[in-house]
Amino acid sequence: MINKIFNGNLNAKVEFRLNFKLASSSFASSFLVRTLYFEF
Repeated sequence: MINKIFNGNLNAKVEFRLNFKLASSSFASSFLVRTLYFEF
């Protein structure tokens, strides 16, 4: 029972990290595109 809860928590943490990485990378790329667009 405790093992199951721990595994679920671990999976949630990994998912959160992946989502955070995806969100930050997409934000960075959109920010880059915007700055490049306004530069030229």
